[in-house]
Amino acid sequence: MVILVHYAEIGLKGKNRPFFEKKLAENIKSALQDAGVPADVRCLPGRITAEISDNADKSTICGVLDVQFGAASYAFAESTGTSFGDIKHSAEKLIAKESGSTFRIAAQRGNKKYPYTSQEINEKVGEHIVRTLGRKVDLTKPDITCFIEIVEDTAFLYTEKLRGPGGLPAGTGGNALALLSGGIDSPVAARLVQRRGVSVGYVHFHSYPYTDRSAIGKAEKLARILQKYQPPSYLYLVPFAEIQKLIVNSPVPEPLRVVLYRRTMVKISQRAAEKEGASALVTGESIGQVASQTLENVAAIGDAADMPILRPLIGFDKEEIIAKAREIGTYEISIKECSDVCSRFVPKHPATKVRIADVRRAELEIGTERLVSEALKRSERNKLR
Repeated sequence: MVILVHYAEIGLKGKNRPFFEKKLAENIKSALQDAGVPADVRCLPGRITAEISDNADKSTICGVLDVQFGAASYAFAESTGTSFGDIKHSAEKLIAKESGSTFRIAAQRGNKKYPYTSQEINEKVGEHIVRTLGRKVDLTKPDITCFIEIVEDTAFLYTEKLRGPGGLPAGTGGNALALLSGGIDSPVAARLVQRRGVSVGYVHFHSYPYTDRSAIGKAEKLARILQKYQPPSYLYLVPFAEIQKLIVNSPVPEPLRVVLYRRTMVKISQRAAEKEGASALVTGESIGQVASQTLENVAAIGDAADMPILRPLIGFDKEEIIAKAREIGTYEISIKECSDVCSRFVPKHPATKVRIADVRRAELEIGTERLVSEALKRSERNKLR
């Protein structure tokens, strides 16, 4: 059996295309191997093939390819020679297995030296099916579509095309560290960045032992779901309640607290990112969603970092984010109630237009750099597979 994997955006990469093709092929081979499905994986013009045992479990293979960024679609295909006799015979066998009275042939001639055009292949193979199987042609809404792809000296035939996640292969876009709160937004933000080929690590700020471990449990479950899309990664668990208490008990004006919390988280996350060789942070911020996410406050929080902060949800509304969370399977976990790290110390009226000069001054009074170093010493780093 042959798995035929198609890509989309990779085909636009020009001279860099072989790099992306090779990485996708490597990722597919490694993931299949880890799933107990040895495969001979090859790069062919415009597609990737994985030759596997005929008795390999298809559901296992789908579980691998459904989370393989870079794969736009895939199919379980039959392969044969490119002689017309071989193609007609394979198409007949394939269609005979399918239920339905109508069909169409959809040929694609990747090998332009092949003596027949795609339309001629459609007509000749279709005529053969009508004659041998008695099926009727329906080009609009057929019961069966038989796809035929001629690539180099091989013809691939299949009747079902399965959707892949698209995007770019994991490992082609560098490394980033995502701030994973346990809410709805941050897992979606991490997932969107992963789709661009970025390998993501995670950092979660918690209030344990002042609260129970429910928030930590949520973060761990969310990280495991996201982990399916990339090579082994890590999750930092950072105790944050003591830092919040120090800020609350300091002379800093109460309305500034939320932005100060966020800036401190960013500073800690950047330190962790630097240790891991990550070159950007990822957050789930969306303009205007909460008080800390006005343009002024987003700017004040971003000022705390010396590396880029990626905010893939910045223009999304809440319904769009929820829909995406449902799609990727994180929503039901995210909405479970738990003790949030900031809820115990949130001011009644947080500032919505913080000035950067004011929060910088407040940080000097508090001694934020010392707090950052202490928090990192107390943090846990857990491996994710």
